Amino acid sequence: MERKSRIISIIAFTLVFLLISPCFTSLFAPLSYQAYAAEIQREDAYKGLAFTVVLIYIFNRVFGDDKDVARSNWNISREPMDYTDDELTWLARAVHAEARGEPFEGQVAVASVILNRVRSTKFPNTIYSVIHQKNQFSSVDDGQIYLPPNESSYNAAIEAFRGNDPTDGALYFYNPKTANPIGRAWLETREKTVQIGNHVFAR
Repeated sequence: MERKSRIISIIAFTLVFLLISPCFTSLFAPLSYQAYAAEIQREDAYKGLAFTVVLIYIFNRVFGDDKDVARSNWNISREPMDYTDDELTWLARAVHAEARGEPFEGQVAVASVILNRVRSTKFPNTIYSVIHQKNQFSSVDDGQIYLPPNESSYNAAIEAFRGNDPTDGALYFYNPKTANPIGRAWLETREKTVQIGNHVFAR
């Protein structure tokens, strides 16, 4: 969304500059030509304004809103889950500890993995127990799980509770660049579902 806004701003600024630049040139023109130049500039301004509006409209239609595009590709494959304040806090903590700096969709994906584990018979059946299961999340071992989560982490957790799952039911995720070689070797034997940001998701 921010990138799209910057592009629109650049387009608008460039067109406005092209429209007003003749005004500065006309200051140095002979007086006899200024009335004619003013009329031309007024017509050009109307045309330029209309062109700018049309161009921005086309850009929005083609590229759309970044967040909406990302959400349209998410797989809503789970029923919404009820949750307590404590469960929301722990899930947001895990998202913040494991995925801060990742795109929002990637944060929702990490939260989804935890909720998918809660639903799976292969893992504990509570959010707290899944997060604190031995040797599962590095953020528990290094204490980052106790960092206060930010707003994005809470929002990502809520999206996952609502049933939004960008991972297509993944039970695992890892960063290929930083994962333990032994753990990575095992994870690479799992079925990959998607890669979002720096994380690969698998089941």
